[in-house]
Amino acid sequence: MTQPREIAPDLQDGIDRKLLKKLKERFLEVNRGRLERMLSTLSSRHRMFLDSLPLLLHINHPSLPGYMSGATPCGVSGFSPDKDNLRAAQAISRSFAYRKKAHAQDRIFSIFLMGSTGTVAHSDTSDMDIWVCYDPGLLPEAIDELQDKLTGIEQWADSIGLEVHFFLMDPIKFRNGVRSNLSGEDCGSAQHYLLLDEFYRTSIMVAGRYPLWWMIPSYDEQRYRTIADNLLQKRFLKKEDCVDFGGISDFPAGEFIGAGMWQLYKGIDSPYKSVIKIVLTEVYASEYPKVESLSIVYKKAVYSGQLDLDELDPYVMLYRKIEAYLLKRNEHKRLELIRHCFYFKVNESLSRSLRSGEASWRRKLMLRLVMEWGWNESYLKQLDNRKFWKVNRVREERQELVQELNHSYRFLSSFARDNNIEALIKQEDMNILGRKLYAAFERKGGKIELVNPGITASLVEDHLSFHYIRDTEHGINNYWAVYPGYLKTKEAKGREPIRKNRSVVELIAWCYFNGLLDQETRLSVEANDTDLTEYELTQTVQSFFQISPEGVPYAAQQNFEHSAYPTKITLYINAGVDPMRPMTQKGIHRLSDQSDALSYSAFHHNLAITVDQVTFNSWGEIICGLYSGENALIDCLVHYMRQIPPDGSIPLPRLEIRCFCPSRAASIANRVEELFRDIIACYYSGTRSLNSRYILEIEQFLYMLQFKRTTPYVRGLRSHRDLIDCLSETQPHFSPLVVDRNALSRHPLRVVAKMGVPGRIQVFYQRNGEKSDIFIHDEKGSIFFTQKHYFDEKTVLNPIRHFLENIQLRRNTLDQREASVSNVAYYEIKRNHRGDMHTDRKSFPPVEQEEGHHSIQAIAQTGTFGDVFYTVYCDNREFSQLEYGDALFAAVAGYIASLRRNRERYPCYITDLDLSQLDLQQGEELQTVQYLQHKEKLESAINQALRIPE
Repeated sequence: MTQPREIAPDLQDGIDRKLLKKLKERFLEVNRGRLERMLSTLSSRHRMFLDSLPLLLHINHPSLPGYMSGATPCGVSGFSPDKDNLRAAQAISRSFAYRKKAHAQDRIFSIFLMGSTGTVAHSDTSDMDIWVCYDPGLLPEAIDELQDKLTGIEQWADSIGLEVHFFLMDPIKFRNGVRSNLSGEDCGSAQHYLLLDEFYRTSIMVAGRYPLWWMIPSYDEQRYRTIADNLLQKRFLKKEDCVDFGGISDFPAGEFIGAGMWQLYKGIDSPYKSVIKIVLTEVYASEYPKVESLSIVYKKAVYSGQLDLDELDPYVMLYRKIEAYLLKRNEHKRLELIRHCFYFKVNESLSRSLRSGEASWRRKLMLRLVMEWGWNESYLKQLDNRKFWKVNRVREERQELVQELNHSYRFLSSFARDNNIEALIKQEDMNILGRKLYAAFERKGGKIELVNPGITASLVEDHLSFHYIRDTEHGINNYWAVYPGYLKTKEAKGREPIRKNRSVVELIAWCYFNGLLDQETRLSVEANDTDLTEYELTQTVQSFFQISPEGVPYAAQQNFEHSAYPTKITLYINAGVDPMRPMTQKGIHRLSDQSDALSYSAFHHNLAITVDQVTFNSWGEIICGLYSGENALIDCLVHYMRQIPPDGSIPLPRLEIRCFCPSRAASIANRVEELFRDIIACYYSGTRSLNSRYILEIEQFLYMLQFKRTTPYVRGLRSHRDLIDCLSETQPHFSPLVVDRNALSRHPLRVVAKMGVPGRIQVFYQRNGEKSDIFIHDEKGSIFFTQKHYFDEKTVLNPIRHFLENIQLRRNTLDQREASVSNVAYYEIKRNHRGDMHTDRKSFPPVEQEEGHHSIQAIAQTGTFGDVFYTVYCDNREFSQLEYGDALFAAVAGYIASLRRNRERYPCYITDLDLSQLDLQQGEELQTVQYLQHKEKLESAINQALRIPE
């Protein structure tokens, strides 16, 4: 049998119409063969769809699917329905009768099947991508109506179990490179020429005009436009017979990057198909700039008369090109993965015998290929049993797939750098792709890695055993492990677990989101002297079905337009830990009414010992974190505040608290939830200043939380004195004090914090035995504390009143900005018989200089080296540190003592203070608390010199 001769029309010197006709016949012969192959794979209902399709677009008939109106654009170029078309339409609607009508103009140029349809990779369960090429002269409203009709046809196809996607194509716009967004199936912004290449090598013409590209020889692809115009203008080809999408002689190098990124994006959910396509992109890039595309290979074969449908099958051609590339590079492991991907895409189980009838053309073709590959029956059975693969086998496969995707990504990145090119893809699309890839493949601490991106149908286990494994050698590397089946500790020795982790919650989360658990899975636990019970294990597992019943959360594409942020946070308190166990072992029981779970009993025990945090973010990532130790809860709280800025730029995540430990679980969960709600109300409700300071007690420690700009800071404090020192620090703006509902329950600071008013100085005092405790809340919320001997109210308060009046007068005189500080308010703190505190507002007559008390004024200045030195005026007598040096305070004390009768020993007080000469940072204003601190320092030094006891 002789081979068909190669057709090579000379389109430069002369054009042979017979050769052009022969050439067209060859393409149509391949087209018919592929169409028949495709129809042979379809069920009768799906074949009815394809047989009726050209007629549905040729006419508008009310009884047929997709009908919109009689004015909807219709009429397929050159189409006249045959008996198969009419039979299919009558099967859809018995009342349908075809009446041939003359169209003013055929508005549908062509209908093409595109992609895997009609290839060895297409089966009865595959979807169909259909290009509907329309007249570029259609008005926008007409195009919209045509789109609505296609949507109606899609919906009808769905009702008969066929997934169809129509794409309306304007040949002129497409030829000129008008691109779609990333969300479009064609991803036009990423790949114009590669999409055109795929179209030319995979498309099957259903009806209408054939592609003009068929008629341009591959060796003249560079002159595509010139030759095409020549053929049409000289009427060698009729314009109304063909459709022109353009040539593909020169691939822009950046398209390989765009296309590669797009396939990586699709590979997240469909890795087998995408791996093949991204490696093809790598092959093309490796040939750049002299790329021999598969469409050109296909065209050369047809021109040469090589019309074997098996070898012209687009997927077989795709595989052959990749195979040659990988064999040349001796990359046999990658080639084996490509064969896996190809085999799974075809989805023809060759290890299973046919029930009846003759093997299909797809099965025969695959049998021939696997024989080439040297696959035996055992290997085929392993692949065909993919839906029964367990997690370890799936994890191995995923690792190879991800490794392959990463390899190609690195190749394409290197290609871009080496050729100094940018991808032909919109920057915003690139950003979205990069973020989606990061979310899917990037490993990071605590992130739940999803191991089954469509590799197998289910990983559910009938039984899972959770074991706590102790590090008997070092005692520090303890961990939880999960095994398939029911295993006791002895049986587990020497076996490799499915997974291990320091946190049992993270281990459960990994099992749940990877589909190892369903409602029927039985659970057992080998706690190995931990406090985890089967009840707690079961409750924790059930909680995941409640908080995320859909499994892995879906992330909408628009979420990737921004950085990831938390959408849902679940905290598990004391997983596997009984917080009462140490107390129970020591026989300690609650000895007071202290029922606060964070300061429980007379010993103030913190019952929230560990916190497991499970965070769901807007990119669909699930991230686990474990906090343990004495600061576990506060660390978790600060981490929450760091993730969520207080400016309202992201929505607040949904927060859930779970606790299933053996002791006081409900009260612990409620208390932790209460704390988080109060923090949220303080910083995220918009009702309080972001500069607020939140005071919290956990066990025997005090904590102060505060945002500085948008960053949270926490101070751990061991005593009330440390807290007071912390609260005395200056503030850039008024900083309210917010005391946690269970903190400082018996301390005056609770009242002081509640009463604080911006721009006002408030003095609080209470008698404490022979002393008086004095708290001064200044205009910006800083707290000054001092303790004085108590003789009477007047003796305690007058020196403070005198001083505050003087400095207010001085500040208001020097700087009008300080005039906002109003008069000083005075309150006495009292307690009732139960010890509850309340305040009484006090009013006093104007303060007068007391007999025997001297006017002592001090002026502070900044020295050369940033130190502070003072000049003191006692009844107008000057004492300067420049003159007296370190003996300044002794000199002042000696002078004061000399003025007193019988040298009485009672304290002296600073009555006025000037700090205007101190160096301040730009924009900083002096606060009352700073005056009080200098006053206390000076008084202490002078009184020590007077030998007055503190």
